[in-house]
Amino acid sequence: MRLRLEIEVDVHSEDLCKAILSSIEPDNVTAPQHTKIVCRCENGLLKVEVVSEGPILTFRNTVDDLLEHVAIAWKSIMSVLSKGKQDE
Repeated sequence: MRLRLEIEVDVHSEDLCKAILSSIEPDNVTAPQHTKIVCRCENGLLKVEVVSEGPILTFRNTVDDLLEHVAIAWKSIMSVLSKGKQDE
């Protein structure tokens, strides 16, 4: 069975999108066997495509981990940005 999922996350900024993309890129290299992850930025949208021919549970766990890492990257970057504004 072939599984495919496309996700778009509107981060409202190309720079923020690129920062998140670079922080999750290592996850894509270590994707499970038979799984391919492609991420890109387009006009402030983080676009993620996950394709797998492996077990559905592995696919679900991969997507869950990827979304969790996107959320962590987002929160970390936003925290640093808001800290910088407080220091001004």
